[in-house]
This record gives sequence, C-alpha cells and structure tokens, in this order.
Amino acid sequence: MDETESVPLTDGTPDPTFRLNGLQAGKVESMDLRTYLEGVVRAEMPASFEPETLKAQAVAARTYTLYQLRQGKKHGDAADLCTDPGCCQAFLAEEQARKNWGEQAEAYAEKVSEAVRATDGQAVLYEGEPILAVFHSSSSGQTRTAGNVWTNDLP
Repeated sequence: MDETESVPLTDGTPDPTFRLNGLQAGKVESMDLRTYLEGVVRAEMPASFEPETLKAQAVAARTYTLYQLRQGKKHGDAADLCTDPGCCQAFLAEEQARKNWGEQAEAYAEKVSEAVRATDGQAVLYEGEPILAVFHSSSSGQTRTAGNVWTNDLP
C-alpha cells in the first residue's frame, strides 16, 4: 500500500481499485484487494460450503485485512500483509486451488469469486473503524472473551 493512500472503509472504494503488497513465499506481490480476498477465502474455507457462508468469510477476511492495514505494521520493508495463517491470514493462489479442486474447479472458483464480489466494500466497523475480526474453525463448544485470550477485552 502506498504511504499516501488511505485504507478504504465506508467511502465506497471498490475492492479492485485498492492495491496492497502481500508477502508470499518470501516474495512481495502487489495485488488488488479483491484478488487478495479471493485467495484468503480459498484458503480459509472449503469452496463447497454454502454461498452465504463464503460471503460471511469474505466480510470477515476484508474486515481483518482493513484492521491490519490500519495498524500500519509491515512485513519486511515493502509488504503490508503476509500469507502465513499464524501471523495474518492463509492465502491460496487460484492456480493451486484449481489443481486441488479437480473437476469442481470452475464451479468453486466462481463461487469464491462471487462471494467476494457480492460483498465488495462490506466490513464490520465499530465507531467507524474495522474491528479485529479474528475467527477460528473449531471451538470445542466454547468460546472466551477477548480478555481471557489476550491482555484486554474488546467492545
């Protein structure tokens, strides 16, 4: 992300016009937000899930991305985000996803793309700022407040 460019929130900036730099396999790649989010949704959730579930994931991923960008942390000198799920969010390139999906590749690629397009610009905000939209795949039937997991509670 350019130093002078502001992070889009609710100003109607479409995902494809907003660029960021992602660190993937030690290499910095410039991509638009839509491309990044499609890669995150492909990696974080099975494309076989229902369309509304994929849309919810797209909104959560967009919100988390905007939150991270607003924090201004960098990965190395040039990257805004990385593709390490232990640090940022997982990311799966379209080519690899299509290989993984086999016969369903075309249908799944369209489902993921449509989920991100349909939610273009949607993020969860609190007092005008993106929330820390962390999530997990398994909870064993329980969740905890932020203060029990990190150092303080969040609204």
